[in-house]
Amino acid sequence: MSSICESGRLLTVTLDAQGHELARAMSEPFFDADQDPLFVQGIPTTRGDVFLTFLGEVHEVDFSGAQPTFSAPWSLVSAAEKGHWRPGGNQLGAIHRELGRLYVPMHEGGEGTHKDGGTEIWVYDLGSHRRLARWPLKVHGLSRVTSVQVSQDPAPILFAATETSDLAVFDALTGRLRHITKHVAQTPWMLLNP
Repeated sequence: MSSICESGRLLTVTLDAQGHELARAMSEPFFDADQDPLFVQGIPTTRGDVFLTFLGEVHEVDFSGAQPTFSAPWSLVSAAEKGHWRPGGNQLGAIHRELGRLYVPMHEGGEGTHKDGGTEIWVYDLGSHRRLARWPLKVHGLSRVTSVQVSQDPAPILFAATETSDLAVFDALTGRLRHITKHVAQTPWMLLNP
């Protein structure tokens, strides 16, 4: 098991079948907590997790080996967008593992807006790091999206919870809105996917 440290490193502790510590190791820093903090909500991949930073850097961590390995970081935003557009919310990304697509609620905002939900959902290809689509939410009359989740079937559906407790359901391939269910919960922080 691994834990993110304030130094930008991962502490990995290996346990035996009885839960006793066998080993521990500290990684080299993989992000700068002072310049661009990391959201602690990992987004599961087939081999580990993707972590996003407040300014939109993507850090892919492979947990399939004895120690985690790190891919070179890449950015959700262009140089012109950096510092203006950023991810935010509670559950701020979802990955369709077979398609290799990453869905992120994005908003325009400055420092301190990392908890603000997205006014758009941006879609990326994890292999090429290319943005495939931007889905504006205002055209559907939706408030900010704070949590997203995607089904893992061949015809995936993206679920997006808003700050007004509505649940929007999109075709995850095209961005077409299928329907909105009003007031599904007081505050839908997390959307679970088996």
